[in-house]
Amino acid sequence: MLGDTSISRTGLKMLTAGILIASAPFVGTTLAHSVREHAYERVADRSIELQKAIGKYERAHGSPPEILQQLVPEYISSVPSTGLPACPDFSYSKIGYRMRGCWELSLRFTAPQYGDEFVYGPSGEYMGEFDPGTFRKISDWIYVVHD
Repeated sequence: MLGDTSISRTGLKMLTAGILIASAPFVGTTLAHSVREHAYERVADRSIELQKAIGKYERAHGSPPEILQQLVPEYISSVPSTGLPACPDFSYSKIGYRMRGCWELSLRFTAPQYGDEFVYGPSGEYMGEFDPGTFRKISDWIYVVHD
């Protein structure tokens, strides 16, 4: 009987190790997505004053600024950083060709592992501009997955 208990304990240890090894990529991926999503939520929060400044400028001048520096110092003390070392500056486009607004803020990741982007448009109307299933909302922004 002692031999049977030893075998079952060894088998149980091997089974547990196998489960841990098999689940490690899933847990790691899930954790990475959670950390990334939290970082994007912080970027969205950091952009609020910038969004407001663009709106004030647009109301005062009839159109959004050509570049974000036009907001300084009258509408905002300085153009904020995204807070992300890999992508420290907001990209800004006055055209807003993808959304029903005339400007957009975005983060575009050029590193090979990050071909995705994080986009904000003042109208918040993202449906129809991107293929269903390729984006998800995070705050008032969307995270767009490019395959």
